Amino acid sequence: MHKSIQHHINTIGHISNSINTRYSESVNTFNIRYKRETQRLNQAASALANMHENKNPLETSAAHFKKISIHAKRLENEIYNTENRLPDIQIGLANDIDKRINEKLNLSEDKYGEEFRETLRNMETKKRYSAIQKVIESGDSKCMAAIAKAPPILSGIDQEMHSRYIENYQTRYAPELINERNQFLETITDLSSMISSTKKLANAFLDPERLQNIEQDEQSAIEAESNFNQAFSTN
Repeated sequence: MHKSIQHHINTIGHISNSINTRYSESVNTFNIRYKRETQRLNQAASALANMHENKNPLETSAAHFKKISIHAKRLENEIYNTENRLPDIQIGLANDIDKRINEKLNLSEDKYGEEFRETLRNMETKKRYSAIQKVIESGDSKCMAAIAKAPPILSGIDQEMHSRYIENYQTRYAPELINERNQFLETITDLSSMISSTKKLANAFLDPERLQNIEQDEQSAIEAESNFNQAFSTN
């Protein structure tokens, strides 16, 4: 097997195994769908490579090439279908994780939220950051909600610090869900690499010009046989 083809096969298989291992114990519907997508691509890619390597000795080279081309096109269609299904899985899983994080942290602002933000705004910078750090360390969900659920400027902080405080709070009080979200982001990257390698694999088996020549030769052979049969029957 050509080195580049073997490289793509190895990459596809490795990523598929990694994602399956990552979600091996998950019962989450979206994670299960992720596994199925990677398994489907891995199986289709492996089948194509095996078909290429194991030529039927009764087939001509042209017939074998045509068969491989047909299956390579099918792999391209499978990739296209996977890319169309992935956004629904990714959006669904992202929303599901965010929902469970919000439920676990219970960040619901009370009637004192606006007053707390005003207090933060009027503080000196160091005291403001110290006050917010105490909110995080104490797990004060009401005060944290006042910060998280409003634009950062209302608490006297910039967007970067606002995001960092929320992330620190989530990591402290919902670590298992943050880990799940990090795995989700890792899976998005892995799937992008897997799809790229699968596209390259399919393309490696496609040669439209050669396929067209083979089909033209086949058509010419059919026409020649038909002409011969007509001439024979006439005689």
